[in-house]
Amino acid sequence: MNKASRTSAGSTGPGLLCTLPPTCNPPHNKPTPLANSRDLEIHYGKYHAHVCEQHGCGFVFPDARLLELHQTECHDPLAALLKERGEKIFACHLASCPRKFQTPKARRLHLIQAHSYPKEYFFAVTNKGVGGLLKRWGDGASMIRGKWKQRDEEKDKGRTSDDQAEDGEMEVDGESDDSEEEVEEAEEE
Repeated sequence: MNKASRTSAGSTGPGLLCTLPPTCNPPHNKPTPLANSRDLEIHYGKYHAHVCEQHGCGFVFPDARLLELHQTECHDPLAALLKERGEKIFACHLASCPRKFQTPKARRLHLIQAHSYPKEYFFAVTNKGVGGLLKRWGDGASMIRGKWKQRDEEKDKGRTSDDQAEDGEMEVDGESDDSEEEVEEAEEE
């Protein structure tokens, strides 16, 4: 018997089961079955490699840069003090770009104009992570949001824009387009 026949697809050994927090640990989440170690590596990279370890947070991020921005913007007391003073703490998502902004909106406009990010990009990723997207859409989750469909006003009463962003909703086309003055103001920041 040669090595190839011993490792052929016909021999099915026990699969792997991921029970790592924050997305695969019982009792709140189901363990994730994986076929082989390659699938485990891919799964770990997507769901467990870049997780905020701040107590009570546990948000998952697609890369180390977005995790770093999240920790600064959401958990760093020094950054909160600087923000309160009106200083720029919202860094560009790209590590190669040194720009910082006073508001997430100014950063969003910069990413769209300077780096050609699509307007439908999930810019709230630094606040919310991608765990919700991955839970809802699985491996087919995308950072590019679909076209937003307006809801009934009765359903949305009392919901903030943060609630809507968390749910993955977007503003209606035409209503969210930023004026040239807003873009220029953001660039000056």
